[in-house]
Amino acid sequence: MNQTSSDPTLSIADQANFESWQNTRSETRRQLASTLSVGLFYLLAALAVGAYLLLAFDELLETADLGEGIFYYANWEEHRFNLPWIPLLAWGYGAAGLIAVAGYVLAILAIFDRCPASLYSFIAKIPLFGSTLRALSLGDFCQSIYQSVAQRCTYDDAMSRAANVIRNAGMRQWSHQSSLRLQSGQSVDSILKSSPIRDQPLAAVSVMAAKPMTDTQTAAIWCRAAEECHLLAQSRLERTKIVISTTCMIASVSIASLAMLTTVRILRIILRGMFYWY
Repeated sequence: MNQTSSDPTLSIADQANFESWQNTRSETRRQLASTLSVGLFYLLAALAVGAYLLLAFDELLETADLGEGIFYYANWEEHRFNLPWIPLLAWGYGAAGLIAVAGYVLAILAIFDRCPASLYSFIAKIPLFGSTLRALSLGDFCQSIYQSVAQRCTYDDAMSRAANVIRNAGMRQWSHQSSLRLQSGQSVDSILKSSPIRDQPLAAVSVMAAKPMTDTQTAAIWCRAAEECHLLAQSRLERTKIVISTTCMIASVSIASLAMLTTVRILRIILRGMFYWY
């Protein structure tokens, strides 16, 4: 890359690209957050219904004085009618709700690149959902580098700028360190290979960066990389939304069904009338 410091005005096409990419990232994040919010609503509704059903049934048993001193027969074997686990299961539903809310908050922070680097790296490993987040963060980084190289900035200046403007905490830290490493004389390709996010197209850019290129070629490569990141984010978005919606729906139905099955099974025993007082 040419080590010049001139700062020409960006073209209208470049400005249009930046605006389009920014809108793509914002819309992708909005849709992911919306899908997660709907999924959380279904989960909490199922947990609330299940917990209420279990607690109401437990209260009914206490009101009817069905508890200690009662037994029933199943396959001619005597069994004590003792159900202390019903309130525990209901409290388990409540704990699951708190865990779901905590997970939702962490996921939202990761979507909008507002969580610590260590936490983001963990969430980014989630299949499909994590790959969509990585594409968004990498798109933000590639756009920042492209904007700098299009203005004829050196790579160390480009990395320094990226450390100040991109949202991902891990990429910000790495960009700052990369700027210092470039100033110390390390090669661009070796630094790009150490990125916290090593997905395509950054891996391909690191290979191309090892070859001598003109300023125009460098800008074109980063432009293509930024465009590819946003296309990947869009292509993964729909699949991610389907997976999240389906998973939350199945989990909600299963949670509510467990509570219903538990109460129906106990009612079946009661209605059979096979109870005897000591």
